[in-house]
Amino acid sequence: MNTGYLDLANGFFVLAPKGGSNIKSIQNITISIGSSTQIDITITPVDISKTIVIPTNGISANALGPAMIRGRLTSNTNFQVNRFGTDAATVSFQIIEFKNVKSLQSGTTTLTSGSLTRNLTVSSFNLTNSMLFFSYDQPTYNPGAGVLITGVKNTTTQLVFTRATTTAVGTA
Repeated sequence: MNTGYLDLANGFFVLAPKGGSNIKSIQNITISIGSSTQIDITITPVDISKTIVIPTNGISANALGPAMIRGRLTSNTNFQVNRFGTDAATVSFQIIEFKNVKSLQSGTTTLTSGSLTRNLTVSSFNLTNSMLFFSYDQPTYNPGAGVLITGVKNTTTQLVFTRATTTAVGTA
């Protein structure tokens, strides 16, 4: 049985597992943002305890504009986009709801001005069989100001978010 294919012309691999899919629904959201700092969008209802949000694309007149945009579910029918700055941007997210989820944790944390790292304690999880998805916003477009925030699974109860500079506040 064929379980996937390699598209050499476009440089990607598509996996189609034999056992079927654990995905219940996928909502693709594309948002054009003018000067707004927050936009709320009504979506088809999802079970938040089984749903993740993945940023998939960002286009902006300012190259760093899309990096300053955070998307999150605030209810089972509301998707919220927050951002700093006023450059026009078009961004895309996938909202993926699964049929069965062993554990899903979500929340927000802030790297305050003056800090490079934020250690976040969470409920215990399996390091090998888990993935970290996050998006973030930060109130600066200064290309050398460490706008990129990285996140890693450090231990079975700790996530670590890091950036290159301490000069601004960032929220993941």
